[in-house]
Amino acid sequence: MRLTYMQLDLRVARYQRTCSLDPSTFVNFQERVALSWLFHDFAMDGVALLPEDVERALSFAEPRHHCDGERLSTIRRKLDAIRWVQGFAEEHEGPLDLEDLKRFHAAVCRPDDPAAGRYRKNEGPMLPYVHSTSKQASISYRLRRLVESMETEFEPMHPVRAASLIHHEFMATWPFDMRTGTAGRLLLNFILLRGGLPPAVIHARNRHAYFSALGGHPEGMVSVVREAIDMTLDCAESLLQVRVA
Repeated sequence: MRLTYMQLDLRVARYQRTCSLDPSTFVNFQERVALSWLFHDFAMDGVALLPEDVERALSFAEPRHHCDGERLSTIRRKLDAIRWVQGFAEEHEGPLDLEDLKRFHAAVCRPDDPAAGRYRKNEGPMLPYVHSTSKQASISYRLRRLVESMETEFEPMHPVRAASLIHHEFMATWPFDMRTGTAGRLLLNFILLRGGLPPAVIHARNRHAYFSALGGHPEGMVSVVREAIDMTLDCAESLLQVRVA
């Protein structure tokens, strides 16, 4: 194992120990992470959320107009999906399958959306994503191969590297017409959380590096994810008021 992973594992071990000693503070930290994840995930898609937007969405404020109502509903769905992944990572046992991958997408769609969990019909990713993606006809094959690789090729890897490479392949496949980016980052963080790590909240300031990694060699995603985890641990150190670094 590389030294960088050994250093990270030591840091994560301190984080895990602190969380187990102070569960109530950890729950508070998880909620703060979820809100940060929400803001930055919208930023990945070029949408700047304001605290007022989230406050109005979570208080079920009266929409100002139709588009405002759609925006508030989207905020609630995405936050619910983030919280769902936090719980799903704790309760899920065994390997993921194709239906599980579809669930990450369905989690951010309306319950009555006919496109939820259904493979895309169009070619290429939706803006602002500009990286090369597979042809529509090869989606099923590539996702099946990805699921199989999770139990073979990726299983012995450090969770950070495995999650990063899986995320890169998922995004290169681009299985769904809309919300694939959010679904892919839910999958990324599910793998990290199940591996005992905090989530990788990719900050808006690292948006360019993230998009560059999507269009480059898969290994480039590892450094982006590693930096995001480091920032989450920095936040944990500040909130939990213990030395986890």
